[in-house]
Amino acid sequence: MTEVPFVIGDLPDVKWEGDLEYLAQQHCVQCHGEGSFMPLHSAGQWEQEIDLIISEVVSFEMPKGGPYLSDDEIQQIRGWKNGGFQ
Repeated sequence: MTEVPFVIGDLPDVKWEGDLEYLAQQHCVQCHGEGSFMPLHSAGQWEQEIDLIISEVVSFEMPKGGPYLSDDEIQQIRGWKNGGFQ
């Protein structure tokens, strides 16, 4: 099991539309599109898999082969979860 670092400080206020949807388009849907084994092209799919997504991007397992997400992008994902997936 991957350890997820503890975060100190405020998390950003992030929305799916315009924020995470863009991130998903840039880093995920090429491999995780509609017909894939684990589709991640919608907010609902991200909500269901959020803990796995965070674990995978923090441990640099995803996106496969990079480019990997920046600390700010990972904080956006955490902020979206923390904000109740708004």
